[in-house]
Amino acid sequence: MQPTPEIILVVNDNEAGRYATKRILTRAGFETVEANTGEEGLRLARSASPQLVVLDINLPDVNGIEVCRQLKADPKTANTMVLQVSATNIALADRVHALAAGADSFLVEPVEPEELEAVARALLRLHRSEAQLRRTLAERELLLREVNHRVKNSLQLVLSMLSLQSAEFRESGAKELFAKAIARVTAIASIHERLYQDNDPLTLDMQTYLTGLCAELERAGIGDERPAQLKTDVESVRMPTENGVSLALIVNELVMNSLKHGRPTDRSAVINVRLR
Repeated sequence: MQPTPEIILVVNDNEAGRYATKRILTRAGFETVEANTGEEGLRLARSASPQLVVLDINLPDVNGIEVCRQLKADPKTANTMVLQVSATNIALADRVHALAAGADSFLVEPVEPEELEAVARALLRLHRSEAQLRRTLAERELLLREVNHRVKNSLQLVLSMLSLQSAEFRESGAKELFAKAIARVTAIASIHERLYQDNDPLTLDMQTYLTGLCAELERAGIGDERPAQLKTDVESVRMPTENGVSLALIVNELVMNSLKHGRPTDRSAVINVRLR
């Protein structure tokens, strides 16, 4: 089966120049669409989904550099390659301005057919490589979320078994050991639950996580029945998952030890958890 030709959008208000560019690219085997204004180019970039836009700077309505900026700012067209071309705006400042706006390359007109075709093919190779990388990353993130979901479910099963088992113990020491085990497993299960729900399964939102963890520990009533209040003051920061897990377990141990051994006898306990 023949591969689908890649689409190139040619935006140029000069009819002769637009025709020449389109002819070169069509002969090279590409499918081409054309526009003679910036607004029409933006519309076709969204509807025709070209992989590459050959974009003149001097357009009758919207400047080509502004068109490029809008293409790169729109999630629907942000990954489209842009080849900026011009016969008049060819000073160093013009080229720098175009590249700073998001253009992927710049050619000064008139362009030799061989050069235009070679640059177009190079930009399309880059587009294919980036598209493959995005697909690979999306598949990896989907797999990580599924793994975290399965781990979370398995840990929930472990928690249920520990809770059932702890109900059979009457000795306070054994019940306390099981309570600590349940708290530790809960801490890890909560991490995997958040990773499964998060858009980024490689990092952990420590503000949301530590606040939730401390609330769960406060409800668990570890240590004794005297009232205790946990206050959290956590900056909004994301950490790599492996570091977040280690930090969460440290916080879990410190809070449990504070609940058991750090309560004053004459007033309610207040435990402050801060992350900076």
